Amino acid sequence: MDNSWTFEHDVSENEFRRMSEDSQIDLMRQWFHERYEDPNECCPYETREGGYQWIWGSPSEPWDVLESEFGGVASSTAIQKLSDELFEIACEWSPVPEYGDFDEDYALSIQSSEDPLETLEAALSRIERIIGLDVSDAEDRQGLLQLSLVGVVAGVEAFFSDLFIGGLTEDEDRLRRFVESNPEMGKRRLALSEIFSRREDLEKEVRGYLASFLWHKLKAVQQMYKDTFSIKFPNYFPILEDAIQLRHDIVHRGGKTVDGEGVSIEKEMVINLLDLVRNKSVELRDLVFYEPF
Repeated sequence: MDNSWTFEHDVSENEFRRMSEDSQIDLMRQWFHERYEDPNECCPYETREGGYQWIWGSPSEPWDVLESEFGGVASSTAIQKLSDELFEIACEWSPVPEYGDFDEDYALSIQSSEDPLETLEAALSRIERIIGLDVSDAEDRQGLLQLSLVGVVAGVEAFFSDLFIGGLTEDEDRLRRFVESNPEMGKRRLALSEIFSRREDLEKEVRGYLASFLWHKLKAVQQMYKDTFSIKFPNYFPILEDAIQLRHDIVHRGGKTVDGEGVSIEKEMVINLLDLVRNKSVELRDLVFYEPF
């Protein structure tokens, strides 16, 4: 068995064996999500080609992965429970996309030096210029509008993430509120012997969770901002919700809905989305840093 996970989590194989079932599940879940992703989030979907296109590697079933890595170390019940939990999300999972080497210190320095709102505004301005181009062919025009809508959604997701992490590290009380209020963080268990080491690495653990969080889950994002920053989240609904669903259809289903109908995007739809994201994101930035609710 590859024991790399033991060093990542500062837990030896013997310590892992002695953990409670819930603690074993917590660590295995974290290990799994660091290596595998729901194909709905990272793989294109082509009905004519038989479904998901596994562009990041062969699909894996949760039980096979967990049994191969943790069999004989974790309890069989813990493996089965987590396998069932993951199977309810997706029966097959994709390896996490490899976007290149990730330097954590570099990423933190970039994150702290860039203004998330300025980054978002630059992206929105580029999209405005793109949809203003004169494209006469109707099919090409539709493709451009679809990619523009995907770009706006990607931009606001990155804004939600960068602003949240930046605001979280501004204040120890905010970090505490996040850990105490977040349901997923609340599921994690630790032994008394882990208390001090886990506290020292708490911010890193939180960042790891937030890096894998799905920022297009708008209601969950709204609740996290409310619980952590004690603010009233600006009303991005329902325009952004509709755009997120269209983004899924475009990215994961080749521009078709779950019923196989083609997606059609109007220029006015993208313009309205741009205006909403621009205005509400300024409001959100000001709430996080200046105006507690």
